[in-house]
Amino acid sequence: MSTPDHPAKTSSESEMAYFSAAKLLSPRRKSSSCETISDLAIEQLQHFGIEPQSEYGEAMLDAVEKLYATQADIVRLWDVTTKTIEGLNKEDRIAYFNAKKFLSFQVAKILDTLQKSRFEKPIKDWNCLMILCKQKDPIRSLIM
Repeated sequence: MSTPDHPAKTSSESEMAYFSAAKLLSPRRKSSSCETISDLAIEQLQHFGIEPQSEYGEAMLDAVEKLYATQADIVRLWDVTTKTIEGLNKEDRIAYFNAKKFLSFQVAKILDTLQKSRFEKPIKDWNCLMILCKQKDPIRSLIM
């Protein structure tokens, strides 16, 4: 919605804001000259020395592109929420809150999946973890 104080954004301004929000996740966010999310994703892989055409690189590239787009979408969601929340009734506010709460749960599940390593033996309990931490080389103990 545009007002005299806040004119409606043009399509190019919206696209620029979308890209700027995505670029916040880039390891080269202050020095990158990329202009698209795809280019940002490739640049990130190159930054970490990952070949984009490898099997690992292709999987990583797909995930990174989606994360950049998701970051921009979440920023847009926040903007829309702040603009509309005051005009909502109690039932709709609760619905917004519950939907965002579930979205947070989904992001947490993604992080949990990302952090699980198939190369490590599962740690069964905290006692085992404490024993490993006291060893001279705990990581080697995990994978041997």
